[in-house]
Amino acid sequence: MGVAGVAVGEEGDSIRRLQNGPDVRGVALEGEKGRAVDLTPLAVEVIAESFGEWLREELRLRGEEQEPQQLRVSVGRDPLLSGPWLGAALFAGLARAGCSVFDMGLATTPACFMSTILPRFNYDASIMVIII
Repeated sequence: MGVAGVAVGEEGDSIRRLQNGPDVRGVALEGEKGRAVDLTPLAVEVIAESFGEWLREELRLRGEEQEPQQLRVSVGRDPLLSGPWLGAALFAGLARAGCSVFDMGLATTPACFMSTILPRFNYDASIMVIII
């Protein structure tokens, strides 16, 4: 799994610890007292690539498999400081997994969800980057 096999050993364990149920949670910027930055661009890229691979497998199991260039994911984000660079790492990982990514820019969670429902958009999945 992951970018050039980086999700192995101790680094892989630290990336897997970022998962919290269906969410990924971590510290993206210096300054939170007592917590080190663990949501790095590399970690985000590996997670995004893994998500793309998982999505492809889920669609295959449901009989909805798409050609690699047809797997479509929309990505929205909130306005906080780390959003742009987290988004860039997310796009890179999804692209590595063969996903076509649509950047929704600043968006709400309901807007991201609706991009998977409305026939005009009909994305295979959507990711909302929220930094709190």
